[in-house]
Amino acid sequence: MITCVACHGTDGVGKSFQYPNLNGQKLPYLIKQLKAFRFGERKAPDMARMARTLTDEEIAFVAEYYSKLNN
Repeated sequence: MITCVACHGTDGVGKSFQYPNLNGQKLPYLIKQLKAFRFGERKAPDMARMARTLTDEEIAFVAEYYSKLNN
């Protein structure tokens, strides 16, 4: 989670224009995207490097956290 907040913030608002806002995104969408980064189906070197280390449980935790934040 610490690596996520460096770019996406604890409030889910991207720290810069190149980092998308994650707050309020749908849970299935966030899980799908994190798994796509992990398996190399979605290309973004920084995200792929971080997502590769996540377990399914960690992906679910991160996705749930950001999905519950309000826009």
